[in-house]
Amino acid sequence: MKKLFLFFCACIIFALAGCGGNYGDAQPDGNASAVPESTSTAPTEAVVYDSTAAKAESKTVELDGVTYRNNFYGRLIPHEPVYSQPPVLEKGRNRYFRIYGEGYEFLYGESVYCRDDQWQELYDYYANPANFEYLCLIDKNDGEGLVAYPAPDMDPEMLDALCDFQKSNSYNSIGNKNTRQLPFSVWHEPELRFVKKSGNGLFNDGAAMFYIWEGKLVLLNYVSGDDYTAVTDVPDELSRYFVALVNSLPDESE
Repeated sequence: MKKLFLFFCACIIFALAGCGGNYGDAQPDGNASAVPESTSTAPTEAVVYDSTAAKAESKTVELDGVTYRNNFYGRLIPHEPVYSQPPVLEKGRNRYFRIYGEGYEFLYGESVYCRDDQWQELYDYYANPANFEYLCLIDKNDGEGLVAYPAPDMDPEMLDALCDFQKSNSYNSIGNKNTRQLPFSVWHEPELRFVKKSGNGLFNDGAAMFYIWEGKLVLLNYVSGDDYTAVTDVPDELSRYFVALVNSLPDESE
């Protein structure tokens, strides 16, 4: 009997070898430890970005006379947030917990909120590609698990494009003209994940479940029994870029 392993890409991205966190409608489970402080701060020469649209689409919550606002971190995902207990605010079905960064205050609920008077500074920080560490994670199926390789020259716009491609194709393999069947053995090739981690360690983004097959980058959709692997071809420009990036990685990992 065929077993269909669906590609739950979003969950995999959250893991990203310790680079992930909880996000969305899920609430913290209450097993938080003491709240650590971040080890990094915003750059001394701040770059100002147009935040008009983001601020217009943001939401706010009030706590002890202080306004907190979300939507300052774009598409990023909270990186294993460690939060205080008990919740400091309950609003409808949402519970909010405190997260502390170095000099910043956050509330963690259905999304992450920061103090309104710190919102623009944090928005500018996370909008700046220079404030991230770029990595390629590789699982060579040799029992070592995911190994992280620094990729400081990774093009942030190309990574964003790859993330967009993944999100548009991960759950839409049926009827997708770019999806095809390959031998089951693709599943045993090295898995590739491309990640960026914020310098202050609070947020990350990335794309997972990619493989190189016959010199081209493909996105794994699912494996059907021992028969075949369904993949979606990555557009040529993105494929060439990331295959070349993988081939240029240093021999030593982090």
